[in-house]
Amino acid sequence: MSLSRRQFLIGAGSLGTLAAAGAFAAWRGSRPAPRAYLVQGVGHPELSNQTDYKMRVAPHLPGKILIVDMQTLQPWEQNIPVSVHKFTQSPAQPEILFGASKWSDGAVIYDLEKRELVRVLRAPAKTENFFGHGIFSEDGSAFYASGHNFEKKQGLILIYSTRDWTLLDSVDSGGLFPHEITRLPNGQIMIANSVDPENLKSASLTFFDEREFKMQRRILLPFAQHFCVRPDGLVTAGSWNPLTLRNGVYTVDLKSENGDVKEVLSSGQYEGEPLNFLNLSGDRTLISVAQSGFLGVHDFAKQTLQPYRFPGHVKSVSQYQGALYVTSSRGFLQIPILEDGLGKAVQIGHDVDWGPHSDIMYL
Repeated sequence: MSLSRRQFLIGAGSLGTLAAAGAFAAWRGSRPAPRAYLVQGVGHPELSNQTDYKMRVAPHLPGKILIVDMQTLQPWEQNIPVSVHKFTQSPAQPEILFGASKWSDGAVIYDLEKRELVRVLRAPAKTENFFGHGIFSEDGSAFYASGHNFEKKQGLILIYSTRDWTLLDSVDSGGLFPHEITRLPNGQIMIANSVDPENLKSASLTFFDEREFKMQRRILLPFAQHFCVRPDGLVTAGSWNPLTLRNGVYTVDLKSENGDVKEVLSSGQYEGEPLNFLNLSGDRTLISVAQSGFLGVHDFAKQTLQPYRFPGHVKSVSQYQGALYVTSSRGFLQIPILEDGLGKAVQIGHDVDWGPHSDIMYL
């Protein structure tokens, strides 16, 4: 589809935001208080060795969706035809989730309320794949999914209409293997590109105007796939480079012209992939490294990193009501968030299959 049609649809959706918000409020007002669920995708074991697919689209492999009711802490899982890396909740229709694979060409639309699969999507070209993350437009009328074209060696943002899930546009992400995407307080879309095309040993953060989707800024840093953004414009970002297999974590100041990039965790200090970043109270950010037993609390003001270790491998981390909920090789753990760090981990659930990202969603 042409860019002009995409702009028209998103613009038309924006005009209906107030009406949609009013309808949503009325719908919500007739329902019980929202209930919290931890939601995550569980991938096929064959996709765990992701470096096998760094130069090609991975095969179609099934996976699961795992849902934990945060009041009862009871897990519920369902088989789905796609190995989903992360689920994202619609702001306009909170029962609707978009789940994208990483390395393969599949994605799903899932109804959290009905607990049923709505649709399976495939990447638009045989040489393209989804790359795990995405966000809805503010009014929920469009979805922006990270992707990659292996033949063209080009990172992509795949833009879908949520009305009928047709592809509206495909935009160059400004890097290779784009992964996590967010919307900044100023309305810009920020994308973490695993590899920068001009310097294959670096990664980049690229910034786009949402209406035109033209790149406005690029900040280079050694590693970037995942991140979290503080309200004051400080970013914690990091990951591993799929070409060099080195890892690291850095802070980026978006108010600075060049980003003022500073190292927090150096390559080789901890094995695994820096995978989850969460803003904690005060000037603190939580850093987790997958495939290791490492969690760290980074204090921006003091420029210190307080390590927290426990036996087993960290998988996903969520924050809910003053505690961390950690999925790990030792089961489902709850860790209190304290003013001076983290409390003692308590096992609250039995071992089940866990995925790389979990999110607290309300319905």
